[in-house]
Amino acid sequence: MLIFWKDKWRGWPPELKRFPQNIDAQDANRDWWKRQCKSVSFWVVFISLTAFMMALQAVLMRFVSGQNPLGFLAFIVVGVSMGGGGITINWWFGRHKYRRFLRERLNEMGVMTCMKCGYDLTGNESGVCPECGSPS
Repeated sequence: MLIFWKDKWRGWPPELKRFPQNIDAQDANRDWWKRQCKSVSFWVVFISLTAFMMALQAVLMRFVSGQNPLGFLAFIVVGVSMGGGGITINWWFGRHKYRRFLRERLNEMGVMTCMKCGYDLTGNESGVCPECGSPS
């Protein structure tokens, strides 16, 4: 489904590189989105951003359509850019939760990972992350 996560983007976030198989990373990604779609806060943020972007688009179009003979084309360009902005903002605020979810999934699979910084703790016997000092 989402092979590009490991191939084209070289595994961003870095936790995706450490899954034993590509299918495990795809399953984790699919489970994350299923979880997000059930979250009320996700939909509140998404709907409020969409409403804000639509209002901003209406204000911008008021100025653009009177000065531009290609008002409909400007309407489409502004609409697409506003939609992309809403998706980007939603992703920006959710990326830390996503990375923590991936770390939890890695730990469940036996690939020991620091929950705070994401450091690979495979072979670490001390119980403390050498990168950030948090207990594992």
